[in-house]
Amino acid sequence: MSPLPWLVAVLTTATTYTPWNTSANLQNGTYGGLWSSGDWGHAVTAPFVNLLGPIAPLVLALGLGGMLFIYSDDYGLPSVVIILLSALLFKYLPPAGQAISVVLIVGAVALALYSAWTGPGGRR
Repeated sequence: MSPLPWLVAVLTTATTYTPWNTSANLQNGTYGGLWSSGDWGHAVTAPFVNLLGPIAPLVLALGLGGMLFIYSDDYGLPSVVIILLSALLFKYLPPAGQAISVVLIVGAVALALYSAWTGPGGRR
C-alpha cells in the first residue's frame, strides 16, 4: 500500500483544522467578526494572544527588539520600538499581558535612558 493517501489525509487535516490557520479564520471564522466590526486592534492581536497567551507582548516586543539590536548594535532603536509596540498592544491584551507590557515599557525606558547617557556625545 502506498503511503501517499495517508500523507495527503494528514496534511489536509493539519492545514484545515489547526487554530493557527488564520487565512480561513480571518474571513469567516473565529476572527471574522472582529474585522467586520471595525475593531482592527483586537483583530490584529487576537491570533497572537490566542496562540501565545498573555506572553504575546513579551515574544513580539523582545523578538523584534532583539532583531533590531542585532541589526543596529545600539540600544536606542530597539528600546523605542519596544516602547511603541508595547504601548500599542496594551489596550488589546488581557490583564496579565498588560502587566507584562508595563514591565516592558519601564525596562525599555530605562534602556533608552542608558543609551542616551552612554551613546555618541554622552558619557562613557
